[in-house]
Amino acid sequence: MAAKTTVAVMFGGCSPEHDVSWESAAYVVAGLDRERHALVLIGIDRQGIWHLVNEEVLGVADQARDEQLRQGQHVMLAPGGGGRLIYPDWTAAHRDLPRQVDMVFPVLHGPGGEDGTLQGLLEQAAVAYVGNGVTASAACMDKAVCRRLLHEAGLPVLPALTLAAGQRLSYAQACLQLETSILMVKPVGQGSSVGISKVEQASEFQAALESARSYGPRVMIEPALARPRELEIGMLERSDGHRQWSAVAEIELAPAYRFYSYQAKYMDAEAISLRLPAELAEDVAARIRDLADRACQVLACEGLARVDFLLSPAAGGMIYINEINTMPGLTRHSLFPALWRRQGCIDRQVIAMLLAHAERRHAAGADGTDRMAGYIPEAAGCG
Repeated sequence: MAAKTTVAVMFGGCSPEHDVSWESAAYVVAGLDRERHALVLIGIDRQGIWHLVNEEVLGVADQARDEQLRQGQHVMLAPGGGGRLIYPDWTAAHRDLPRQVDMVFPVLHGPGGEDGTLQGLLEQAAVAYVGNGVTASAACMDKAVCRRLLHEAGLPVLPALTLAAGQRLSYAQACLQLETSILMVKPVGQGSSVGISKVEQASEFQAALESARSYGPRVMIEPALARPRELEIGMLERSDGHRQWSAVAEIELAPAYRFYSYQAKYMDAEAISLRLPAELAEDVAARIRDLADRACQVLACEGLARVDFLLSPAAGGMIYINEINTMPGLTRHSLFPALWRRQGCIDRQVIAMLLAHAERRHAAGADGTDRMAGYIPEAAGCG
């Protein structure tokens, strides 16, 4: 029997999506094939410190999570070590702790985990890891950079204004430049609708800017569409480099919500209803798949992604790319796993595909040398 591959699942982190990451980690751990893979679990606390923890910690209540992480052994990855683990507080009593991992599954969301910083660290550690690389992670996390790259590639995106740190703009100026009186105000470097406000009158504008800037100095302002359809599509990349696309789904928001907020996504089970597949003409669904594929190519996305669209009935059915998530939520409420279940791809297959892709990419090496010629993965695809 072949030796098991050791997979380090990393979760938590410093971002506002810390708790979402715990739920996503539980999905990954549950879907890991234990006959083929051994598990190492690394929790990152809100101060950014890594801790070796056991599986039971994933079931801990929210208020006790930080304390549970701090009880774990402090651990790091050795630079250039190919997955070698370092224990700064090591003593002879810790001799049975794992010394090496073969692969990392960084299931973190938001800044510090999904923005290229952790991916860069894993590159420096010379270890295989799941998901997007440094370039795609950084570009997609920065809404302003992502929007500009997509626009320059000729892909449909909404116009937007980006305010640098300390830059001021009045509500009237924003409305004049964007040719609308209803605005969306967003922090540039957050995901999951964190810090986003919908502004419909001047009295709301300053508070919206302050809310966005509480998550970072740069702010993006864009026009709010009138009752847009929220459409989303998922991508998984096979180990041979072929991108596989899910059906298009539609998120229908409860009337009580002004927009698809963080609370609607993660805290209110009654906030949305899911239509999967979305009721779309085939040519519209095909266009969404094509736009999503082109966007992933422009932004160098690898492994997995969820591409979110807005379809505007008021603008004659115009379709806009809203954003690209390079590590979409994997919780029990999240759309990404549901998209693949609809394709007939169970959770364990999704995890296997992601690990196979990570292994194959790492084996190919940065110099393009294929060190796994003839390798045929078991997880060829889904559906």
